Amino acid sequence: MIPKFAHDALAGLGTVVQVAFIPRDFDASFRYWTEVMGAGPFYHLEHIPLQNTRYMGQPAECDLSAALGYWGDIQIELIVQHDTAPSIYRDWLASGRNSVHHIGVLVDDFDRAYAALAAAGGVAVQETEIVDATRAAYFQMPDPDAPIVELLWLREHFLTMWARMRESSTTWDGKTDPLRAPPA
Repeated sequence: MIPKFAHDALAGLGTVVQVAFIPRDFDASFRYWTEVMGAGPFYHLEHIPLQNTRYMGQPAECDLSAALGYWGDIQIELIVQHDTAPSIYRDWLASGRNSVHHIGVLVDDFDRAYAALAAAGGVAVQETEIVDATRAAYFQMPDPDAPIVELLWLREHFLTMWARMRESSTTWDGKTDPLRAPPA
């Protein structure tokens, strides 16, 4: 049973905006989300320049790419780690899991949300940022089988880019250019 405080803490932190996966087979997962589920188009952010990353409390680096596409109002994220550096992504695959990796929650007050999840028993297993764009922390909550909770704080220009991605999904024909470069 989830403690009442943990539920209230998460429910009031921000807006759930993203469901993320770390597929073993990116192409198959991409086809599933575009062809079966109708999500898209997806925008491919290659070799994301992560900075100030900490994994399990230690400085870390990892090379990853992500494809972001919308399924209604929810952003679907497909993540690929290109190296074997220690990370929550590598560990997820090594554990044999093949389900939702994390739920992204967009917050206005990152520090308050961080403190609330920690107080609810969450452990920040990875933190990172893209300087001048976003700040993120990934929390493993008390249930080890539950998806990780990602706190996301985005600068206005990044929110605008996401809005353009979301808008493109409303007019996408489901076939043309399903994997694209990010909008400017």
